[in-house]
Amino acid sequence: MRARLALLMLAAALLALAATGPAGAVETDLRYPAKVTILDGTVFYFEDLRSELARGSFVLYDGETEGRVPWRDIDKITFVENIGYGPGAIGPKRNGTKRVRLTYVDGHERLVNLVVGRIRGFDGVAERDFPARKITVIDFDEVKIAPALYKACERGHVWEQEDYRFCPYDGLELESYRVDGVPMR
Repeated sequence: MRARLALLMLAAALLALAATGPAGAVETDLRYPAKVTILDGTVFYFEDLRSELARGSFVLYDGETEGRVPWRDIDKITFVENIGYGPGAIGPKRNGTKRVRLTYVDGHERLVNLVVGRIRGFDGVAERDFPARKITVIDFDEVKIAPALYKACERGHVWEQEDYRFCPYDGLELESYRVDGVPMR
């Protein structure tokens, strides 16, 4: 009887320990420095960019496909709709989105509909707040965001937890990568 009770208590303790461990891919206390240009040509250098809708990522629509793009993967967002640029994303325009050209850290570009909301940040003088309709470019300083933020196995599974050494899916050793995709040795 005591052995069963001890085994039950051990199982409960292990479950409690597992519940307090890292749960999912969580953005830590990262800062997102960015340069924001508005329609009148004024440039603001924000120490930490914030959005009213999300922290660390934007929701995007590419045609009928919905996705999420992390800020650490973006080099620049050009609001093509605001500057009168003709082509936009494939597919219907959705309410609450802006047509943008995403330039990723690795250099490739993509035209999408992005859910942005209001952008906020402190520029060293005052707290600024801009609606998406007034912004022309958001240029992230990706080197300052997170030079070594994620790990990946050779099969492409990506993990943001610093304490992971092996991929939970296939047991392969994880390799650390900088935000620009360069392996760290």
